[in-house]
Amino acid sequence: MTATNTFNQGPAFLSQNGVTWAERVVKADHVWQQIEAMLKAGGHELPAIPRRPDVRLIIENTSGNEIQFYNPGDHSMSKPEIIPANGDKKAVMVMVAGDTLLQQVDNAATLFNTYNLASSGLSPAFLNDLQIGKLTHDPRRLISEAYGPAPFVEQVSKLVTVSWPQDNGASELVVNPQVGASAAFGVRAATKEQAFLADFPIFVKGTTTTPERVESDGMVVALEHDWQTKIVKTRPIAPSIAKGFYGTYYNNLPIVTVDPDGTVHQINLRNGTILKPAEPVQTKRRGARVSRTSTPNKPA
Repeated sequence: MTATNTFNQGPAFLSQNGVTWAERVVKADHVWQQIEAMLKAGGHELPAIPRRPDVRLIIENTSGNEIQFYNPGDHSMSKPEIIPANGDKKAVMVMVAGDTLLQQVDNAATLFNTYNLASSGLSPAFLNDLQIGKLTHDPRRLISEAYGPAPFVEQVSKLVTVSWPQDNGASELVVNPQVGASAAFGVRAATKEQAFLADFPIFVKGTTTTPERVESDGMVVALEHDWQTKIVKTRPIAPSIAKGFYGTYYNNLPIVTVDPDGTVHQINLRNGTILKPAEPVQTKRRGARVSRTSTPNKPA
């Protein structure tokens, strides 16, 4: 099988010595449906935990001229952002880059001070460096998105002081709004979201050895609720990334034990409550299973 065919197959299909193997994909939507049913049966809800707020930089257009630029977060570059010279909405919202909250704060301060944004606002020097990619590419990527127009005063009023518990054992990071006449940066209050940590206990047994569990951090699954349609969408997040999103609150994530077939066996809400399905779910795949390497017994 060629590399092109392997890519087009979706889940990796590998052919070796005439034997084809396929990666097993667990559908998060199916896992959530089971969790939801178990929670309702027991009269419980999945707890929500705070998610790290992101640093945003708000810059007002004080040039007296209309300004146009492309949002670096819009990779299609479909249409420019247009910031008017007059009116209530003549500010740019900048989402500051950084893997951690501390990195974002440092990057925002660098932009704020380097371009003297507090007094200069949306200056030609800042716009030029944004447009040529100096602020959006390595070696030091400072901006992930920039869009507008937005009302400067209204957006600045949403910035608040936040104390965020970091996930690396460091002390709490306190982020205070930094406000100038024509620019400001800071964070909004942390929002809460529902998420769980899916744990997949897989063991490997040697010829004469005790089964050893495969070391794995599992997979975090966050839930997105559409309050109008009531539809819930699942979003897998690698634990290494999720720890940055949730800080020390990561340790409060409910743990859901899931087998490789996607069947939920237990929910640990991390508050002393452990839920199990009333009746184990039986699937065809979980019935009398024939080993890939064995030969079925023929009837006598």
